[in-house]
Amino acid sequence: MDTQPAPGQRPDAFILTGSFLVVCRAPLYLEELARRGLKILLITPSYWREDALAAAEDPSHPAYVIDDVAFVDGDVSRENSYLPGVISAARRWREQYRIVGAYAVGETQVEPTGLLTDALGLRTPGLRATRACRSKYLQRWYLPEFSPVSVTVPADAREDFDPAAVRYPVVVKPASRHSSSGVETVTGPEPLLELLRSYPEHETVLVEEKVEGQEYSVESLVQGGRIVFASATRKATTDAHANTFVELSHTVPSDRPDADPVLLDANRRMLEALDFQDGVAHAEWRIGPDGRAYLMEVAARTPGDGLCTLYELATGAPLEPEIVRVALGEPASYPTPSRVARQVYLEHAPGVLADVRVRGFDVEPAWIGEGGLWPALKPSAPADPPTLRAVLVHHDRGTELGPLRSSEDRAVSFFIDAPTVAELDALEARVRRAVTVHTVPAVPDSVTHVLVGYSPVMLAKLDEQLPADSVLVLEEPAVIEARGITALAERHRCVAALFPAPSQDEAGADRIAEAVPRPPAVRAVVPVVEYGVVVAAALAEAWGLPGAGPPPPGCCATRASCAPPWPAAASPSPSGRWSSPPSRSPRSAPRTAAAACSSPPTGRPAWASGCSARPTTSTRRGRTPPPPTSPRCAPSTPTPPGSWWSSG
Repeated sequence: MDTQPAPGQRPDAFILTGSFLVVCRAPLYLEELARRGLKILLITPSYWREDALAAAEDPSHPAYVIDDVAFVDGDVSRENSYLPGVISAARRWREQYRIVGAYAVGETQVEPTGLLTDALGLRTPGLRATRACRSKYLQRWYLPEFSPVSVTVPADAREDFDPAAVRYPVVVKPASRHSSSGVETVTGPEPLLELLRSYPEHETVLVEEKVEGQEYSVESLVQGGRIVFASATRKATTDAHANTFVELSHTVPSDRPDADPVLLDANRRMLEALDFQDGVAHAEWRIGPDGRAYLMEVAARTPGDGLCTLYELATGAPLEPEIVRVALGEPASYPTPSRVARQVYLEHAPGVLADVRVRGFDVEPAWIGEGGLWPALKPSAPADPPTLRAVLVHHDRGTELGPLRSSEDRAVSFFIDAPTVAELDALEARVRRAVTVHTVPAVPDSVTHVLVGYSPVMLAKLDEQLPADSVLVLEEPAVIEARGITALAERHRCVAALFPAPSQDEAGADRIAEAVPRPPAVRAVVPVVEYGVVVAAALAEAWGLPGAGPPPPGCCATRASCAPPWPAAASPSPSGRWSSPPSRSPRSAPRTAAAACSSPPTGRPAWASGCSARPTTSTRRGRTPPPPTSPRCAPSTPTPPGSWWSSG
């Protein structure tokens, strides 16, 4: 029932909910709503405050068209924690606007948005669907026909759980997280109990028998309880060789169409059981050895990763405008795919991300980082040749990459499409060979001195004068191999690590400075060989060491007579741990919330200029809040030809 006040002079408005970054990475929602002349209202977690304030000043940013933003606090691992803030914002807006539609773009706001739309009489998947789609154990409750054998372990019942009551291997899933966070395979009772103890005390966990078989997803556009479009996507995940379930590829439409009848029939019956009414559903399935479709989980929101982009590449039409039409109660439709598209996430060697190279294609990597926008990829005609559309780098240079335990750990992906599956597979193999992810070992915090080049005489003296593990040595890979010094840290007590780096690459010195992680306690950079002067100068300048500066003109030609432009030892740089964020213009540089409030830009909406500055303590997906980086995508740095170091 619509409980909104009677229409008057209030403008029509549409509410989007979810992560600020996810909304901005799907700019077609914003473009479609702005085209219709609707006021755009956004509800997003408060840790996006600084990014949103920065975007409000930038007319080229997709978020510039947003009229008002409500920042809400919550924790993804705590059920309903965002709900009070969402309802508070909606009550305020209900007095200011005539709300004509709402949609949850991101996972965390699905249930609050369902309650909001139900109260306002708007198009919605429905209360049952939005509640169950945010809880894995409720999906097992409502959908036993499609569920593997499972046990729900409430937070206060872990000590009473009997690990002998399940059949191994089992999959353990936190009930309310997403992005594969915390999902692992366990093969025995003791590891199961150990894993259960590792989850936060308040978190409900599912323990269920592992379904062996190919994984798929089905994306459905539903209107008035009727499916107007559905298509299967084949997935690859890390569980083929690890105990985790991080997604490594999506193929749209599925390149195994024999499974489509089973998947689409099960998906239809599942949506009917949830009484799913209006919206988009993203359901993940596995076909078991018995030929049945088993539901892994279902979400009532836009599919994640690059699936919307894949659908546009495969069909020639964007999905987002049709989702808006469903939310507004207008007839919606969507074409069948005419090409095959795929997104592939590359696995990497653990270490610090130094560089990404693409060889043999006219495509440069796009360094979008954790907070950047994805480039728009325009579809081809159905018969156009197979094409590499983009290579995306999802972290900044200098980020320490670890094992793939959740979707956020992935570093590099690429998009391809082709007229046929065979051509797509051949192109994927070529691109895999062409893209190289370069990583180097992490820098120990104990490093205070960096030597560019190898000198056994100097290292022997430093062994007597410096503490253990205080020196980082950079040397050419060919020199390391020729002189047999891979175990340098074992020979010299002062050496913490040896980095293979192109220390003779004077033309690329600035690029080396971007890629080598800055030791947090570094005091000096010293060229100990003649060819290391230029690279050492570039490092010292990039790290802000006193007295550092670029080499004088002609230094490359006369380096034997050049004096190093920095002191032999200097005080630690105040800039803290090294990082290499994308460059920004002063206009788009992020500001603190307090600074933004003290000097609001003229003509900007009230949410950008009349905010109440306060520190943010929320975390997202169990991690610390993101650094205050702008969500703008910086241009990628051209990479000269030639390999410089191994990927580790």
